[in-house]
Amino acid sequence: MDEGNQFARGHPAIHVLPAILSISSKKNNNYKEFLEAFIIGYDVAARIGLACNLNLNMHPHGTWGGVGAAAALARLLKLDGNDTKELLNIASSLTLATSRKTMLEGGTVRNTYAGHFKPNGLNVSKIIDCRILWRNRWNKICFWISSFK
Repeated sequence: MDEGNQFARGHPAIHVLPAILSISSKKNNNYKEFLEAFIIGYDVAARIGLACNLNLNMHPHGTWGGVGAAAALARLLKLDGNDTKELLNIASSLTLATSRKTMLEGGTVRNTYAGHFKPNGLNVSKIIDCRILWRNRWNKICFWISSFK
């Protein structure tokens, strides 16, 4: 999908869709949940694209769109506010340092930029799962220890 959003100065859907297709199939989300996640992710990506002033040497694919993908994943995974914030923070740190010059010289590597977040999105969701699991275990450990007082 190579849609474009002139206001976002890029292609929000090519970042969001691959990230949520994989998670959605594993989590058995229904079409309504999938569509809501896609719309949220697209909206977040487009708004960040609109707000960002990328260096002119950078290509926009693989940069701000990943945060939109993370927002969509947060919706599909039904994360609470704190975990959503954590996911967005992690995603904003996993962007690529892309090259507009390479693309202008005919390099097709830019076609891989947008797909970069699919594995990162899956890894980020695993990081969140591990953090939630650890937090739950930590709370159980703390509760168990406090029961001896």
